[in-house]
Amino acid sequence: MKKFTYFDYGHRGALPPDLVPLIGDRSRAAATREFIDAITKVAHEYHASVDSYKMTHADIARVKLHAPDIFGQQAKIDYIASGTAASVYKVTIGDVAFALKINRQDRTWASDLEDMHNARAARHLANRPHIGATFDVDGETYSWIVSDYVATTHPKDYARAREKLYMAALTRGIDYTDLTDENIKGGKVIDISGLRRHKIDLGRGDLDRVKKFVYKMRTGDLNGFVALAQDALTDAPDVLRHLYWTMQDLKRDMFIERFAPFYDVVAAFYRMIPHTIGSGQSR
Repeated sequence: MKKFTYFDYGHRGALPPDLVPLIGDRSRAAATREFIDAITKVAHEYHASVDSYKMTHADIARVKLHAPDIFGQQAKIDYIASGTAASVYKVTIGDVAFALKINRQDRTWASDLEDMHNARAARHLANRPHIGATFDVDGETYSWIVSDYVATTHPKDYARAREKLYMAALTRGIDYTDLTDENIKGGKVIDISGLRRHKIDLGRGDLDRVKKFVYKMRTGDLNGFVALAQDALTDAPDVLRHLYWTMQDLKRDMFIERFAPFYDVVAAFYRMIPHTIGSGQSR
């Protein structure tokens, strides 16, 4: 997926694969344009009906949007929820359901389209975004995005998602800044706003070592983790530095009790690295 920028702000993504059987003899490009036009029409109706500064979330929930025809199918639109910057709807086309997020604050219009690129890098952690586009209202630019619809939740979803995000931070540099119960379903992030990725400054061999450490954490093998740390102290101190600084950051915002003993091991071995203090090693 091509990364969204302020200088190239056409639609991002592609028509959801589940809709392809419905497009008939239309070309994929024509079907995509038809879909974008239909969803943008809904987004304009939303903005004509919702006052972001005067309406409560309960007020927004009572707004009824009209479902357009899409590929000869009558769409059905059901309200799900609202947050600070957007509202989310369930859109059903034939037997296929999606989540439609419509942005209502112009200062954040690009965030979801930018985050689609990050969501691709965080697959298996985040709900899959398919397609998004911008639209203008009274000289201001807003955006919408269509993603997979997740129908059910489980009491353990939040804990599962936290652990997966914690391990992804160590192995892939994934960071999520809005980890709340409301943003987790099916053990995945359903609101990709706040999903970020930074480069891990390690070579491939060292990254493979990091993955071995994380596997020991996931399986609860503390003794195996200690053995890896002993080897890394001599052979790969940069791996210990990466683990220490990343786990230190995570300790503030995403403390997971069962990972605490592993952090203690990393901290102990980190202190054994020669010339750590004053060496300029930081994150």
